[in-house]
Formats: sequence, C-alpha cells, structure tokens
Amino acid sequence: MDVGFTAAGLVLEPNPNIRAELTTFSFNYTFWLNLVFGALAAYFVWLNWQQPMDRGHGHHQGPHAADDHAAHHHHHTP
Repeated sequence: MDVGFTAAGLVLEPNPNIRAELTTFSFNYTFWLNLVFGALAAYFVWLNWQQPMDRGHGHHQGPHAADDHAAHHHHHTP
C-alpha cells in the first residue's frame, strides 16, 4: 500500500515544525457553548424521562379500548 500511495503522490512530506503548527487546548467560547448546550440537552433528556409527552399514541383504558384505538388509528400509504 505504501508503494501505491507514494506512486500516486498521496504521501505527505514530513514536517519538522509540526509542534509549532499544533493547536493547544484552550477554554475559548466554543468550549463554553458546548458545555452550555450539553447541559441543556441533558436537562431535556431528564425532563422527558420525568414527564414523557403523550404523542397521540396513548393507550386507552376501558372495555372498548382496542375497538376505539383501531377506529382512530389510520396509516395512509402514498
């Protein structure tokens, strides 16, 4: 594989100044935005776990629950 990539010119030349070009970890605005939105996502997951939303597919109680569910649950095919 090395011969194939070298022949195709896809192997990069070694860079002796690679350490000067590397970026270091820093607490810039993107870190804080990621932290805020990560906390917000965790809150929404927790909120949904505490109080799940009824998305219209609720299970009805009573003697005619199966008949009522079948009468109101339609899937349209294109």
